[in-house]
Amino acid sequence: MTVAAPSASVGAWTLGWRMNACARARVKGDESWCRNQPTDSVEPGIYIPAGLSYNKKTMNNRILRLALCIGFAAGVAVKTHGIEISNTQAGVIARVATELLSKLHFSNNELDDARSQHFLEKYLDHLDPRHMVFLDEDVQAFRDNYGGRMFEFIKRENAQVAFTIFARYIERLKERTDLAHKLIDKGFDFSLDEFIQTDRSKEPWPSSDEEVAELWRKRVKDEFLRSKNSKDSEDQIREKLHKRYRTLLNMLTAYDNEEILQTFLGALGETFDPHSSYMSPTEAKNFEIQNIDLSFFGIARFCNPWMATPRLYD
Repeated sequence: MTVAAPSASVGAWTLGWRMNACARARVKGDESWCRNQPTDSVEPGIYIPAGLSYNKKTMNNRILRLALCIGFAAGVAVKTHGIEISNTQAGVIARVATELLSKLHFSNNELDDARSQHFLEKYLDHLDPRHMVFLDEDVQAFRDNYGGRMFEFIKRENAQVAFTIFARYIERLKERTDLAHKLIDKGFDFSLDEFIQTDRSKEPWPSSDEEVAELWRKRVKDEFLRSKNSKDSEDQIREKLHKRYRTLLNMLTAYDNEEILQTFLGALGETFDPHSSYMSPTEAKNFEIQNIDLSFFGIARFCNPWMATPRLYD
């Protein structure tokens, strides 16, 4: 389910969630129906995937009204190209957004130590999916300091862990890109019989600088070899690879608090299910621009217990 806030002040959640009959009635503005139903009228089978179509005017429910208040309470300022979010404001948004997700999601929503550890691992994987930037000592320090305490910090409106880990990531990334530039200029021996593991998402992080150097040597060598299939000369290939790594570093070092927070809370959403994620205020504004703000769209299937067969609505 995509829920986009109409003001670019808080961002939004895209949720895969389950609603009971009463919750659906509230969305449609008919709470009296809910009060008149027996307790056994709960519909555990109703599932709303990304895409049930509702008119904007029917979406004035309490959940969305609460979401609209988050940004104003945090005092978020609008920039020309995005939202200016201080560390303090990020803490407020993280707390309220986390509370909303834990209350709305259909799955187990306990904010316990196990989910906290999973949250941290997801955030690290979002930043370093190939496990080639951080060192194992970095990851172990994060686990020791934050592993079971992510929600403890967030409940205190403290999102500093997101920025601390990201700063370490940028520090390591600068080291890795410096190494890549040196490898590009040095050249490679393509007569060697070697292999490269392209998917390292399940592999441990490297434990030493020597292991890092070997991983990146093979990575850059693979990129150079793939580029040799083009008509470019080796000098042109080197220049393109240099530009690629400069662009990568420049793009990530330019991340502001809004973008870091989106990555951080997006990782939290994935601890509930792979389809739940957080959109930053700018992303939510993009939904508004595309005329799909405050709306669900597509096809959904309702499985109501009083129906003989499921119905399809679009």
